[in-house]
Amino acid sequence: MKKVLSIIAKVHGKTFFRNFGDVFPRMRQDVACCDAMEGAVALLGGGRLEQNVWKGRNVTQATSALAFLACLVCALMSCTLSAAEETFPIMAWGWVGWAGEKANSPALYKEMKECGFSIAGFAGADAQIEAAGKAGMKVLYTNDKAMSNRDWMNPDVEQWRKDIQPIVEKYKDNDTVFGYYVKDEPNEPEVDGVLAMGKLMKELAPEKMAYMNLFPMPNSASPSHFAPRNYYDYTDHIYGSDYSSSGFDQYVFYFDGFMRPTFYKCMEIHRELSLKHGKQWWYCALSIAHRYYADPTFTQLAHQAFSALAYGARGLSWFTYLPVQKNGWYNSPLDDFMQRTHTWYDLKYINSAIQNYAYVLNHLKSDRVYHFGSTVPETDERVPAPDADSLISGMEGSSNWLIGEFTHEQDGGRWLIIVNKNLNAPVECKPIWRKQPSRIKIHFVNRKGEDDFSRAADTNIFRPGMGALIHVYFDEQ
Repeated sequence: MKKVLSIIAKVHGKTFFRNFGDVFPRMRQDVACCDAMEGAVALLGGGRLEQNVWKGRNVTQATSALAFLACLVCALMSCTLSAAEETFPIMAWGWVGWAGEKANSPALYKEMKECGFSIAGFAGADAQIEAAGKAGMKVLYTNDKAMSNRDWMNPDVEQWRKDIQPIVEKYKDNDTVFGYYVKDEPNEPEVDGVLAMGKLMKELAPEKMAYMNLFPMPNSASPSHFAPRNYYDYTDHIYGSDYSSSGFDQYVFYFDGFMRPTFYKCMEIHRELSLKHGKQWWYCALSIAHRYYADPTFTQLAHQAFSALAYGARGLSWFTYLPVQKNGWYNSPLDDFMQRTHTWYDLKYINSAIQNYAYVLNHLKSDRVYHFGSTVPETDERVPAPDADSLISGMEGSSNWLIGEFTHEQDGGRWLIIVNKNLNAPVECKPIWRKQPSRIKIHFVNRKGEDDFSRAADTNIFRPGMGALIHVYFDEQ
């Protein structure tokens, strides 16, 4: 059906629909949806086909009207289905049991969904899984005894198989169970055992995700967690395993304003290795003040998320959403009394924007990442400059920018994620293009759809730390 509608649309003009789609941007989230609407609108207007015949007879206006109705219905169905399918994985990192008895109530998960999350975290009880499913959320199943707290240094795969098989069988058709939590931050001596579990999970539950979260790149030059490997080799070893995706946590901002110096370099390593091995990577960001880490501001939350997206992350986690109930841990999105904090509202904005981008983000392949301006504030980290094939060769002005370039895997379109690295001031973005695009569009934050990206449209000023999704058109597209 999609192919037929696409053929119809290609025969008809598209100008009317481009304007129509700006008014109803949800209808522009899917190529087939767009094509169907374009064909329908053209038919309604009495547009004619190049060969306007059917079984030797001319197609009448009445037939065109019927065709319009059919196309319209199919288009709306396509839009609705796409909207249901296209969510970006954003996880509330942690155990839903931290919520106590509320973990068995759909209300908890509805509030998570309202905050823009799509995965509620780690659930080990059927009541939790059922409640999450009623709210339209996913979970990662966790079971310490069976799969996430094994003797990693002495793997007994056959015993693991006996323990895990009943669990996998039980949840194989449960759509709420997105995957299985395996291990957080494995040390090098544990890695081979954790990888053996990943191989077993791929065999037993290939349709589900086996989740492992890695250490970040250390600040010091003596990373004891990875010996005798270095961080790159440690990470490469894991990306080359049977896990379909990997990721890491890195809490970037400290209470005194210091920014972790390995932030971008660590992302560059995960980006490089995910492309090398054909895997996806997820980033786990800071959303709770604890120890010496900051009580993150909106700017700091946004900068973590959009920097990861610019580096090609295909999933995002926030540590944490629920309160940890420890002294000195505070201002998670829900506080110790399960009340919303400023972080909840900040995350709702950021997560909701990313969910509005999901129908694009889920289909982008990272081409390159580069920076303009100085290095990370208050650090000496070196970051890559643009190469000879980058879309942008420079930026007017002296501000700091992070650029991620992408190609859409389905239609070949070119996209950018541009991030303002100035964490203290809004900055006007004025790219210097190697080849001037025919059109430059910026994606709306609060809905699906695009606006002109220009000074004239007053849409090229970035708030501190924030990023934006940019669609670049060339004449040949």
